[in-house]
Amino acid sequence: MIKVNHGPLQLFQFENLNNFPGIRHAVTTRHGGISEGYADSLNLGLGVDDRLSYVEENRRRLAEYMGVPLEKLIFQKQTHSTNYKIITSKNYKDFHDNNDALITAEKGIAIASLGADCVPVLLYDPVNEVIAAVHSGWKGTVNGITRIVVDAMRTEFNTKPQDIIAGIGPSICSSNYEVGPEVVEAFEKSFPKSPELISNRNGDKAHVDLWKANETWLMNEGVQKSNIEISGLCTYDHPELFFSARYFKNKTGRFGACIVLK
Repeated sequence: MIKVNHGPLQLFQFENLNNFPGIRHAVTTRHGGISEGYADSLNLGLGVDDRLSYVEENRRRLAEYMGVPLEKLIFQKQTHSTNYKIITSKNYKDFHDNNDALITAEKGIAIASLGADCVPVLLYDPVNEVIAAVHSGWKGTVNGITRIVVDAMRTEFNTKPQDIIAGIGPSICSSNYEVGPEVVEAFEKSFPKSPELISNRNGDKAHVDLWKANETWLMNEGVQKSNIEISGLCTYDHPELFFSARYFKNKTGRFGACIVLK
């Protein structure tokens, strides 16, 4: 990933997605907004203890960078589901509830995923001009939300998985993500052929690799490994850059991964 400054905003971009002039994308950091307290400063999430006016201004700043009006910067109420929604010129103003992935082929509508340790995934099909923004926590990961989104792009827009360019964004990394037996068992069930996704076993606890798990789903669907960029930025290791629910014991804001077809 590369770092980009835009006025007060401090952003990151995927190098692979930057090769395509038909899109603009960004992964935000904590810096460049007006929120205070634990949401300091570029909090984009409504579900935390932050003033609505602050969140709206933070989102307006991101929308300006993305080149769209605020009403066309689309967020979703994420629930750790595998639900996705196709955004069109007719439904973009709707409230997108119980949803963890957005897909669109509409130009000028920016779609976003929020996170504070969960994995944001951005997808782009440059042949059919389709984009997706995915929120993949451990539940979304073991239930294959990235696989489901790729399949939806194939079904709805004739996307060929081998054409997809993917960015797996900053989230908590394996070395800092110790989980209990429920999560370990779910990973074992979902990835029986990928035992390397589970490490550092200690009794019924272990560490799991959300980055490689999402990469595995993408590759299983036919996305080329060379088309997948993993950010390698751990939110827990970089609390000065990113909100991290585990590091800040759930008292934290939300950063975003956003993409738009120009």
